[in-house]
Amino acid sequence: MAGYPPRFSVDERFREVLGSLPPVATVVLLDVALDARTERGGLAATTSARLIADHIGVDAATAARALRNLRDTGFLALTTTTEDVRFALSSYRLTDPIKGLIVAASCVGPLRAVKPRAAADALTLELDL
Repeated sequence: MAGYPPRFSVDERFREVLGSLPPVATVVLLDVALDARTERGGLAATTSARLIADHIGVDAATAARALRNLRDTGFLALTTTTEDVRFALSSYRLTDPIKGLIVAASCVGPLRAVKPRAAADALTLELDL
């Protein structure tokens, strides 16, 4: 099911990514991850160089170079694009796995309440309270 934003964090292994990319490309990668949604078993973000530039405070050409760098180094894959429009929205799929980038699956259905009572009752019986 598409549309739910994932939760992600980074751990110490992400330092390897930091060392392999220019700083702007790292920030662009994280910005794409923030816009990513679950899609066909992976994560994809519909975005553009201009939108990323607005998010992170660089010019669109710098963001476009960083996106190209991320595609060339295998961190992102371009999955769709609009012809003849330089800064049109495109879909970028995050490659899996990106070392140190931990993505938690998002909820895909409605939230439902769980009665904690049964577990508490079982514990009470077990402990003979």
